[in-house]
Amino acid sequence: MKKLITLVLALAMVLSLAACGGSKDGSTEGTKKSDYPKYAITVVTSKSGSAVDNNCRALTQYLGEKLGVNIVVSNASGQNEALREVMNADKDGYTIWFGNTSPLINDAVGDSDFNVVEDFDMIASVSKGAGQVVSMKKTRAEELGIKNFQDLINYCEAHPEELKISSQPNNSTGAAVTCLMDGGLKVTTVNVGETGERITAVLAGNIDMCVTNYAAVEQYREAGDLVILVSCGPDVNPFAKDVPASGDYGMTEDFAPYYYLCGPKGMPADVIEVLETAIKEITESASYGESLATNAQLVGYRNHTELATFLANQKKLLSEHEVIGMK
Repeated sequence: MKKLITLVLALAMVLSLAACGGSKDGSTEGTKKSDYPKYAITVVTSKSGSAVDNNCRALTQYLGEKLGVNIVVSNASGQNEALREVMNADKDGYTIWFGNTSPLINDAVGDSDFNVVEDFDMIASVSKGAGQVVSMKKTRAEELGIKNFQDLINYCEAHPEELKISSQPNNSTGAAVTCLMDGGLKVTTVNVGETGERITAVLAGNIDMCVTNYAAVEQYREAGDLVILVSCGPDVNPFAKDVPASGDYGMTEDFAPYYYLCGPKGMPADVIEVLETAIKEITESASYGESLATNAQLVGYRNHTELATFLANQKKLLSEHEVIGMK
């Protein structure tokens, strides 16, 4: 009987310790949930009105609702400037960065004062541009007898470097043009500025082709002002399925911009987990996917580990190309 009582008491003690988290002092350390965030989070991004800024605001609307705090969007003069600001911020998760993969180009060719992959803590990626497209003014294409991308390749073979194409250093446009040229497209690059300026330059006849995201030229295509000759990347653009992909011509690299969040190096793991979980849930919602589609964007979620690996691989691939305007 004494042995039975002893056994019952011992079992009661074990159960008591388990209820207290299994520790001798009864603490619940290791099982306590994060109390982050307690107040507003600042998301630093690129300049107001840019594609990056628009994508940021589309996400932060959902993020604020999901986390139950205000999200303040702070616009820097560019993505690199925004990264520098976040790199020097407190590591508590209340100042984070939103942007796309364009800063990798500066980093890949050694023209940056920070390492995009190693100097920041990755949080998650949220979306992907559907790919850059090459557009030409319809009347110019008719004048040259160019009806498709193969016609363009043939024309450039017969008239090397005659046609001018927009290219902008340190962003995905320059990378896309580089891949086309590495694949044999013999054109001359001209930096005419941002997306709207490129389209204007083509319509005005100052350049022959522009490289932009599909959403930017969709209305001009529907109006009959521009023709799209190719989508840059390995796969057909889901928003322009009748346009061939450069991958069909052996130009398989994909430098479509991915949009993601990161923070200063040394953020608490539980803070990253809270943000990562919230972003995953947002990207799984139908309404967020629909909001992206209106701007020819696709859901592109990666957790912080997958994102870090992806960026490292993209950086390696970029370094293997002589990115236009950067070397």
